[in-house]
Amino acid sequence: MARLESLNLLDKTAIIFTSDHGFYFGEHGIIGKALFEERDGRNIMHRSPIYDEVARIPLLIYVPDTKPGRCDAFTGFVDLMPTILELAGVEVPDFVQGKSLMPFLRGERPQWRDFFVTSWAIVHEPKGTVTRAVDGTERLVLSPRPSTIHTEEWTLIYSVADDEAELYHTASDPKQERNVIKQYPQVAQALHAKFLRFLEECGTREEFLKPRRTIKVT
Repeated sequence: MARLESLNLLDKTAIIFTSDHGFYFGEHGIIGKALFEERDGRNIMHRSPIYDEVARIPLLIYVPDTKPGRCDAFTGFVDLMPTILELAGVEVPDFVQGKSLMPFLRGERPQWRDFFVTSWAIVHEPKGTVTRAVDGTERLVLSPRPSTIHTEEWTLIYSVADDEAELYHTASDPKQERNVIKQYPQVAQALHAKFLRFLEECGTREEFLKPRRTIKVT
């Protein structure tokens, strides 16, 4: 920031500070971002649910001539591209699934999403698939990758119909240590319905939707 100021660029530069993901330091029995092992030269990632230690990351945005503030809206990487396009005065294409954060930066309170989905890049591949997603590294998929459905009060961790799902009342259990899915099956089903509707709205193919159309709650 000091260097930009010394170059007389601070008043015409937008800055976005964020992170790829969080890091476990022993929480949930994990060190790092997931449970990995190397086998026969292949990188293998086990089930690895996405708890808040990995899902919640910093997001700081500086835009000249905007009033400092803090916002508690659900957002993620998907919203950064349309934000940058609006900052640059470029029209956001209709197919973009994210939303520009500029209304918040202007001090507005727009109608916003009431939940957010966090997923691994390798999420739809069936068991036994060898994938080179994201960075070209060969990975063997041994189990479905769970997605995390976040609301203000609850967190649902879910992969496919025949896999165990997890439900946490994050309002009273912020460290996500007590799985209460058996006590609140109706909450899990409602969050699962939101997730399924979200996948459908994103145009997810039926071959990927089919194994995710039901949830195990008992």
